[in-house]
Amino acid sequence: MMIREASIYTLKKLSSEDLRSYGVRVLTMRRWPRGIAHKDLDFWLPSAGPSMELLVALHTKVLTWDQFLARYLEEQEQQESCRVVSYERDMSHSETYACRSLDYLAHLVQEREIVTLLCWEQDEHCHRFALAQRLARLIMDGSSIQQGDAPCH
Repeated sequence: MMIREASIYTLKKLSSEDLRSYGVRVLTMRRWPRGIAHKDLDFWLPSAGPSMELLVALHTKVLTWDQFLARYLEEQEQQESCRVVSYERDMSHSETYACRSLDYLAHLVQEREIVTLLCWEQDEHCHRFALAQRLARLIMDGSSIQQGDAPCH
């Protein structure tokens, strides 16, 4: 099991061979980024991204970066459902699950060898780093969904 992170725009520049080392590619943004095709991803979890209210508060400097991250992680912990859009097998399929994005991602990490969390940001000020750290802790603590179980009910 490996959790990676990357900018979606960095991945677009890679060859097909290099892209394979990123495993399952999961977009973790509320809104779809410009210039990205569905074929560039395997999954999109809009609910794994920060809420629009948090993003506005960060960009208008109502929140500092540290405050933003704390509230973002709180949002992720308190979720009761998550929306997952799958683009595997060249088909789009959307489903809402009765669990947190963290739980769905933990299941995905346990089922797949490599999972890469993606966002458009190219610097260290991106929620995907905090999401990857929280996800790794969740899995290490053993409080995530067991292998073979349904991702969510």
